[in-house]
Amino acid sequence: MKLECKKREGTGKEFNRRLRKEKEVPGIIYGKKSEPLNIMFKENEFVKFLRANHGKPVYDINVENEDKKVVIKEIQERPWKNEYIHVDFQEIHKGETIHLVIPIHFHGAEEVEKKGGILNKNIQELDVVCQVEDIPEGFHVDVSQLEIHDSIHLRDMDIPENIKVSEEEERTICSVTVPRALVEPTETGEEGEGVEGEEGEESTSEETTEE
Repeated sequence: MKLECKKREGTGKEFNRRLRKEKEVPGIIYGKKSEPLNIMFKENEFVKFLRANHGKPVYDINVENEDKKVVIKEIQERPWKNEYIHVDFQEIHKGETIHLVIPIHFHGAEEVEKKGGILNKNIQELDVVCQVEDIPEGFHVDVSQLEIHDSIHLRDMDIPENIKVSEEEERTICSVTVPRALVEPTETGEEGEGVEGEEGEESTSEETTEE
């Protein structure tokens, strides 16, 4: 899905406040090969846009019939009011080097659960540096063959050489553990048994006194 935008002439807090009252979101597009461009777009369309492109690192937007490829650098919002305040986009072009965040997609978690394990996702995205034309849609990790106490490290992932990752190769991406309830005995049961024993002793003492 492509986000339709308009150029924004006005700036400042008062102007942007009026925009938001009209359910419009102010934003800006900047890039290495272009001057900063103030834009605005409908808030409900932006919500649909984010949902339709969830997990994608690169987005398509249109500014008054001019298509642009961008990455989202910052979203300012008020979650408790379901309100977007401002959005920063960075326009990208082929041949440029860019730093961005790429999501990790885990596959086969249901197989881990069948074995009685829990998949712990230690890292769900990676900071990378690469050429614009080499930007991946995401990194995919198959966990279906993992057994309990197994783990996957960054060195185990299939990352192309032309993509540089900031994390250390020894960094754990995910691991499989046993549910805590199966490892640690509950203290409630032990305490309960102690209480029952004390009550039993008191009952015996009372019966002896009556005799």
